[in-house]
Amino acid sequence: ARRSARPGAGKDGVLERGGVAGKLREGDGARERVDSRRHQEGRDQLHHHAGVTVTRGRLIVFEGPEGAGKTTQLRLLGEWLAAQGRAYTGVREPGGTALGNEIRRMLLEPGRTIDPRAEALLFMASRAQLIAEVIQPALAQGELVLADRFLLSTYAYQVMGRGLPLDDVRAGNRLATGGLVPDLTILLTLPAAIR
Repeated sequence: ARRSARPGAGKDGVLERGGVAGKLREGDGARERVDSRRHQEGRDQLHHHAGVTVTRGRLIVFEGPEGAGKTTQLRLLGEWLAAQGRAYTGVREPGGTALGNEIRRMLLEPGRTIDPRAEALLFMASRAQLIAEVIQPALAQGELVLADRFLLSTYAYQVMGRGLPLDDVRAGNRLATGGLVPDLTILLTLPAAIR
């Protein structure tokens, strides 16, 4: 049987850290594909796994302005996936790790003034830790990862909002993500009159 929503997911479908990764179970083989063409290459080697490969998961990102419904849509998709028995991990930025949550607290602290460059680097530090601790391991297990914000938010807030140089932010994002890009980005928009 496949796993449903990752233990520790909060009411909004976003992973609340503190849970531990599940152990490999027989049901995890449902994401593996057997080599039906019976390739003989490497079968005499001790590390060969008889043509079994694990499918990489997918990163799906929800982007858009405040109040566009990103968190709601992420939660609804997470509920649907859980009902289908599909494993997924929900994350948000910044946050999702001990370091990311501390950075989130600092960024949202009332009255705190942060230089735009320092702010951008804090967001990117949170992103790098989230990718290393949560996103990459989930993708390696073949899970879907649903993210509330990712790269586009950095360009909207730090480049357009704070006036930072696009090339500098792009280079910072490349470093923070290690080259990871979403498989699908869903951009939710609202007319300015509704916001």
